[in-house]
Amino acid sequence: MAKTDSELTYSWRVVTVPAGSGISTASLSPNNATTAGRTGFQADRKGDYLVDLTVSDGRKSSGSDQTRVTIANSPPTLLSATTQAETTVGVAVSLSTLGSDPNTEDTLTYSWVILSRPSASGLTAATAFADNGTTAGAAQSFTPDVAGLFELGVTVNDGSANSDRSRVTVVAIPAGVNLFFVGLTDGSVITDDRSSTQGLQTNLTAQSSVAGLPAVTLVVNNSTVATGLPDASGRVVFSGVTLLIGETST
Repeated sequence: MAKTDSELTYSWRVVTVPAGSGISTASLSPNNATTAGRTGFQADRKGDYLVDLTVSDGRKSSGSDQTRVTIANSPPTLLSATTQAETTVGVAVSLSTLGSDPNTEDTLTYSWVILSRPSASGLTAATAFADNGTTAGAAQSFTPDVAGLFELGVTVNDGSANSDRSRVTVVAIPAGVNLFFVGLTDGSVITDDRSSTQGLQTNLTAQSSVAGLPAVTLVVNNSTVATGLPDASGRVVFSGVTLLIGETST
């Protein structure tokens, strides 16, 4: 009398696995049982796993039937990164980031780019970043060559895919200048209402020759004091700004 399905024994065998994988036939569960018509395992590497199946009725076994299981690559992610930094022209600022990858066997490399820079800057990714595109690229030193706003980007790659890009803003202040407006174009005119004795408070007005500018940042002694949005004419006013004697508007 023929065996019923409930009396058939299913035996699975791991044939090949990705390099470095610890998966073996012993990893398959259930196996070698009447309940093993379907089996499973927890993959530990991306790539192809080849398993085969034979079925026995206790007297004879079937031929083997092979199944290929492909585990796709999971792209890495950036867990953290410097998002904003301030420095003086010619003075290096330290930037850092940290990547994570569910595929623990992957080697992560970090790539930095300059997304935007002041028009007078001559920096490129090739000249600005050391060890770019390598495992050592997670920690960087960036030295602005002119005053203004630099927007940088960083991604981590696992050899197959990039993470989403993180953005880093670097504010570069002119050397020897205590107060600086970031975001104004060349040809801007800056005035204030201070008396000749340099009072403690002042209203600073920045007037650009270009309308529709993004937000302008007021930096005093390397610290951001305020941010203002220019009006349609390009004019932005910072009211009641506290300035100590010796600080100058530039």
